Amino acid sequence: MALDKVDHTADLSDLKEEQIGVKAEHADAIEGQHPPSEEELRAVRRKVDWRLMPIMVGTYGLQFYDKTALNQAALFGILQDLDLVEVTKVNGTTITNTQRYSYVGMAFYMGYILGVYPITFLAQKYRPGKVCAAIVLIWGVVELLTVVCNNFSGYFAQRFFLGLLESGVGPAFVIASSQWYTQAESALRIGIWFTASNGAASMIGPLINYGFGSIDGALDGWQNIFLWAGLLTVAWGFVVLWLMPDDPKRAKFLTERERFVALERVRDNNSGMVDHHIKPSQMFEILRDPAALLLITLMFCACVSNSIVGLFASIIIKNLGFNTLQSIALQVPAGFFGILCGIVPMILVLKTNRWRTTIISVLTVVSLSGTAILYAVPRTLVGVILLGYYLNNCYTGTPVQVLALAAANVAGHTKKSTLNSCIFIAFCASSTMSPLIMNQKDNYKSGFLGIMICQAYNILAAQVLYYIYRTRNNKRDRQYGEKVSGRPFTDETDLQNTNFRYAW
Repeated sequence: MALDKVDHTADLSDLKEEQIGVKAEHADAIEGQHPPSEEELRAVRRKVDWRLMPIMVGTYGLQFYDKTALNQAALFGILQDLDLVEVTKVNGTTITNTQRYSYVGMAFYMGYILGVYPITFLAQKYRPGKVCAAIVLIWGVVELLTVVCNNFSGYFAQRFFLGLLESGVGPAFVIASSQWYTQAESALRIGIWFTASNGAASMIGPLINYGFGSIDGALDGWQNIFLWAGLLTVAWGFVVLWLMPDDPKRAKFLTERERFVALERVRDNNSGMVDHHIKPSQMFEILRDPAALLLITLMFCACVSNSIVGLFASIIIKNLGFNTLQSIALQVPAGFFGILCGIVPMILVLKTNRWRTTIISVLTVVSLSGTAILYAVPRTLVGVILLGYYLNNCYTGTPVQVLALAAANVAGHTKKSTLNSCIFIAFCASSTMSPLIMNQKDNYKSGFLGIMICQAYNILAAQVLYYIYRTRNNKRDRQYGEKVSGRPFTDETDLQNTNFRYAW
């Protein structure tokens, strides 16, 4: 997009004020700068892509790989070695109780819930790139400690602290996406680092884990899996420390001119720049913003399906009569399908900057049909059950759209940080609850029913959100005229800034 000529002298007083978190030297640096050309805009975007996207995809992919590692470790003895299952016989029938396994899955998200808010604000208060690097390094060390766990209680504690550490990465990446990219661009980028990384981990992770799990040596198969995951994460932490920039103003991989262009590219987002001051008024605004509250509930209901994909997939598939290798291999198409459902809709959003809420409803209808198959179809129809499992995985596109809406439609740095924390808390609360509703005694039917109820809610809630965004835009157009380009950077919220327009 071409940027209209901007009167930078009108911006300098705003840029020098503490309220927007841009220091005076950065304001002085733009004096005499001419508006960027289309070629400069494209060049800076490419440069930012090549620096940020590999870091985000790699880091978030390692988070999801950890979850798949637990899923596949269930096939390599961790359930028995750490006392995560109880096997009893009733009237000659073998009954397997996976409640402790559910608790271990829940422990991660309990830690995540407690850590996401303080760690997100730690990233706001200090340099986010360095905070993320420290998180990755420490979580890699905690991952390595899995190898020395020898009982349920020890492993529960280890998973809790792992969740605590990993909690700040997702919200920090959403904020970074909105700082470096336009509204339309951020949608696709969030789709890439969230869905592509998860999908790739779902496709490649099971095969890697099968290889390490099959190694005969001093360690058990499941210990080999987590040893590899921990070492890889620690190594990646040093990569993040070396390469991840903090924000456009302090990006050392850009020249002074390129930093100016990077800021100008996102000026019309009207979402403000980094402000290291926490503003309580922006935090409490979320409570009176129905659109923000709907985003939180959309994330909660979408991620109830996490237990199917992230924790119980191996067990469900193996119970259909497949061996260990087959159970792992059959999870690979689910990862590919998840990538398609996350990336393809985002390409549409990139081209139109619209249809996010409609995409949520459509993806949820497809996912609901898959859950209905898992709920209603007899287990003897193995092919149909697998189809239901793959269709259910379409839910992975919904969290991406929710994060993209939060990045595009929330302004004010404290409000954005707070809402992103709340969205990830909802993600964790849902992922904490979902294993508890999955009960093997009834072939997981109670869990599938709960998931379908949540999916039905999301279909409706997405359309309510569409109505709110369109109504707000139309009201502002009538009262204040159309959106004006080239406005100064301020730290106003989307409800305060009458020039803000919502992407729907």
